[in-house]
Amino acid sequence: MKYYLIAFITCLTMTSCSSKYRSISDSIDGDNPASNSRYAVTHDSLPKKTITADQIENIKPRHEPLSAGGNKDYEVWGKKYTVLNSSVGYSETGIASWYGAKFHNHKTSNGETYNMYQLSAAHRSLPLPTYLKVTNLDNGLSIIVRVNDRGPFHEERLIDLSYAAAVKLDFINTGTARVKIEAVQSAAKKVTTHSSVEVPKTTAPSVEIAPVNTQFYLQLAAFKDKPAAQDYAQKVKVYQLLINERLIIESVELHRVKVGPLSKQKAQQLKAALQSEYQIRAFLLFE
Repeated sequence: MKYYLIAFITCLTMTSCSSKYRSISDSIDGDNPASNSRYAVTHDSLPKKTITADQIENIKPRHEPLSAGGNKDYEVWGKKYTVLNSSVGYSETGIASWYGAKFHNHKTSNGETYNMYQLSAAHRSLPLPTYLKVTNLDNGLSIIVRVNDRGPFHEERLIDLSYAAAVKLDFINTGTARVKIEAVQSAAKKVTTHSSVEVPKTTAPSVEIAPVNTQFYLQLAAFKDKPAAQDYAQKVKVYQLLINERLIIESVELHRVKVGPLSKQKAQQLKAALQSEYQIRAFLLFE
């Protein structure tokens, strides 16, 4: 969609990617980053009206022209992204997350309206729209989704899926899943602003299963400005669940607030407790 936005807790930038999880996506509207003020809700969440997998209608790929919006190269957080001319042959493995109520009824990158009850998705570089087959590698479930949005803008994740897609793939409670995505229909036309190039079959490294003795972390938030990250860390460290945990501010492209290192069991338990008690959606990382 359009905003700053495995599992990360929210891309909760108070002034930037604050508690607007959007599964981490900071989406864009055409070429311009969206304003944070357009969201009335601070945190992303499950909808008040939840649904089950059998209530969600599957979709079939169909021939569509490229959208008028969202198909130009763009820049987010100082990083430039190139939109592919075609989705033909595209296949990739990585981490998927989902976004829900906070972004429901707001504009997607191609100008449509995000409906969390439909099988849609956000991807950084595929033409809009593109149909993808998404397979949850943890349980074997597969669905078709329609990509109409941009994101996620963190390298740890490959794709953002709608709430409905996460329900269908049965990872609504875990927040993220290892997935394989495969283009099942090419765009009708090429974007005229690009010269014809061969589409690479992969654009990011495949996600590996964590080895034994891996250290796990929970990312609570990510900020463009370090003072905002420090302020957030001060606020959350008084939470009962975090009093005895080590908070880390990791500065790379963003200033990330993390908890750890933790055992996998401890990380999973703390992640669930934070969401239950403080409505913080944590994202599990390993190193």
